[in-house]
Amino acid sequence: MGNRETALKNLPPGGGPGRPKGSKNKIHGMTKEAFMNVFKDLDATELLHDWALNNPALFKDIWKQLLPKAVEISGEDGEPIKTTYIVQPTRPANADADNTD
Repeated sequence: MGNRETALKNLPPGGGPGRPKGSKNKIHGMTKEAFMNVFKDLDATELLHDWALNNPALFKDIWKQLLPKAVEISGEDGEPIKTTYIVQPTRPANADADNTD
């Protein structure tokens, strides 16, 4: 039996344990860092802009994957954010024109 067969035989049913829950995907992080380095080295902002104009659907799909899935915000010490509404009556811009008696 070769090394591969031995390794596969020693895995729990259903495959290996995989990454611990909540841990970062190291390959994803390394790939992202490599792309950022190339992007900076090439000063690729203009190139990306031109590509996005020519591939809007693909750019949108990639952009959606880069955005955070959820953002949680709170006030000081985790308290709810306090919101103040100010209601200020205004006159329409043409109010003087309407009141010509």
